[in-house]
Amino acid sequence: MNSKILTLVAMMVATLSGPAWATTIFSDDFSTFASGNLVGQNGWFQPVGSNTLPLQVSGGNVLIPANQTADNQDAVKNFGSTVAATTYAGMSLNVSNAGVISTGVTPSYFFALLESTGGFANARLTAIDNSASVPGTYLLEARYTGQGGNPFVAGTTPLLYGQTYNVVEKAIITATGAGEGIQVYVNPTSNNEAAQTPYLDTVSATTIGFLVPPAGFTAANISQFGSATVKNVGAAIDHINIATTFGEAANVVPEPASCALIGMGMCMLLSTRKSLGSRRKG
Repeated sequence: MNSKILTLVAMMVATLSGPAWATTIFSDDFSTFASGNLVGQNGWFQPVGSNTLPLQVSGGNVLIPANQTADNQDAVKNFGSTVAATTYAGMSLNVSNAGVISTGVTPSYFFALLESTGGFANARLTAIDNSASVPGTYLLEARYTGQGGNPFVAGTTPLLYGQTYNVVEKAIITATGAGEGIQVYVNPTSNNEAAQTPYLDTVSATTIGFLVPPAGFTAANISQFGSATVKNVGAAIDHINIATTFGEAANVVPEPASCALIGMGMCMLLSTRKSLGSRRKG
């Protein structure tokens, strides 16, 4: 009986939590930041480029205004070292406005991971309007690199404007370069990656055109690049988790019922240990 209880508790904990060897590179909850400029807080800085329209923290979110027609300030946060392995970026994302591709407006990426050699923006994430098919919706898109011929790949499930989603972007790096690409997950149900279905997967499209795979990543980039024809996605982000495992990036909090189940298992385990202790004393 005791071994069965131990096994049950171990299974529940393993299912509901991330791997013990997970590494969080950084985890920023913007509700802890002061309102005002993002740059200058907790390691976020402005890279070389425009300093106009500084990114703002307001109401616990980093806000990216939509439909910008010029290249405005980006914000970058370094990892502290090169991550030369698959990297996960988890964030809460609320999109208010996305580009309408049918009218010739190409949306710019709002988030990327910077490559270790030269700081080039890879693992690009953006959104396109889907209101012509389903009113009030958009689709997320991802692109493994920003190189010519390497396309954005869109998801097919409409997402609602004004609704916050838990989004996890997985940038896959392999030893040989085979099978590299981006997978994006939306509202994962647990911290167990194997139990999730990607919202989109660019792996089959990453070998199209000119492609120099990234050797590793050194920083996260919130972008406000825009022009007359390449316009920004309007979005609010209230946290970003960068990690080397899915569970640490997703950070899914177990449902109350699941927590209660773990509690029951632990109580059963403690009760059994107490009973065994009493027998030994007797």
